[in-house]
Amino acid sequence: MHIFVYIIFSMGTVFRIKNKYSVKIIPGDHRPPHVHIVGGGGEAKFTIENLKCYYVRGFSKRQVDLFREFLSDKLDLLMEAWNEINEE
Repeated sequence: MHIFVYIIFSMGTVFRIKNKYSVKIIPGDHRPPHVHIVGGGGEAKFTIENLKCYYVRGFSKRQVDLFREFLSDKLDLLMEAWNEINEE
């Protein structure tokens, strides 16, 4: 999967996947630390600690698996972003 990535902390978007999906951390959002993936008519939420997908709408199981794979080597960065965005 060809992926383009960039970081925009000020808008809550920490990554873009294929310029179609946004990986977001919402300022002031509830615990546990998690990310939202939105785009293409779908949304999924993954915990940062173990990448458990606890909400999904509009994405196939294959897409969820690909998102989990994309996030898997970025856990430290995601937790750092969560802490910065939520000032912890």
